[in-house]
Amino acid sequence: MISITNQISLKEIIQQDSTSLFQLMKVVYTKAYSYLWEEQGEWYLNLNWTPSQISKELSDPNASYYFVLVENEAKGILRFVRDAEFKDKKDLKSLKLHRLYLDDSIHGIGVGKHIMTWVEQYAKDNKFHGVWLEAMDTKVQALEFYERCGYKITSNFRLDFKRMHPKYRGMHNMYKTLE
Repeated sequence: MISITNQISLKEIIQQDSTSLFQLMKVVYTKAYSYLWEEQGEWYLNLNWTPSQISKELSDPNASYYFVLVENEAKGILRFVRDAEFKDKKDLKSLKLHRLYLDDSIHGIGVGKHIMTWVEQYAKDNKFHGVWLEAMDTKVQALEFYERCGYKITSNFRLDFKRMHPKYRGMHNMYKTLE
C-alpha cells in the first residue's frame, strides 16, 4: 500500500483482483464514457478489463497498476508505464500515464491532483525527463485538468475503433517536462 495523503492511497492490483477491477471499471468507465460507444461501451470494457487482458498488463515489467483508494474504498485506477517511448520526444526518457480513471463522486476534491503530483514525483525520483499521456479532445474537463497540472498538447491523432461514434475519436498527446 502506498499512502499519498491521509485519505488517499494506492493498492497494487494483482491477478486475483481481476473481478473487482472489472466491477469497478463497469461503474467508473460506464458513467464517464458510455456515450462514446454504439453499445454503451460494453465492448471496450471487455477488451480492457478481462482477466486475460489484466494478466497481460500485469506481466509488463515496466508497468505499475493500482487501485486508487479514498478512505480505503476503491474509487478508481492508475496505471503507468516506465520507459514508454513518446513519439514526439523520442530522445527523452519518459513515463507514460496510461490510465487514470476516477469515479465522478470524487471529482473536484483534489484526488486527481494528488495522484498526478505523486506520479510526477515518482518519475523525477526515477530520472524520467517527463510524463506523457493521451487525452480525448472532447473531454474538456479532463483537458483543462491536465493543462492546470502543466501538460501541453504536442500532437493529435484519431482512434480507429469502429464501434466508437466518429465525433469522439479525436485525441491529444500531452507532455509535461519535469524540472
